[in-house]
Amino acid sequence: MLESMESSRRTLNDSEIDSVFIYLQMKLYERSLTDWLKENQTVSFRSLPQIKSWFKQIVEAVRYLHVNGIIHSDLKPCNILL
Repeated sequence: MLESMESSRRTLNDSEIDSVFIYLQMKLYERSLTDWLKENQTVSFRSLPQIKSWFKQIVEAVRYLHVNGIIHSDLKPCNILL
């Protein structure tokens, strides 16, 4: 599945599977959605078009996972990387 992803959206660099675990090496991001929300608590700093864009990307990513038989069991703002 890693090889089939569009390179512009691919954040996974490498993976390894052993008998118990799957290890994923991902691109390092500086902040998460939680960090952004903490930094922008005043509503006037939040851009509705930006939020809509992020929401659309999140929905598309979750759809991609589900279509490929993967369920993200811990989806929350701190696990959404910006």
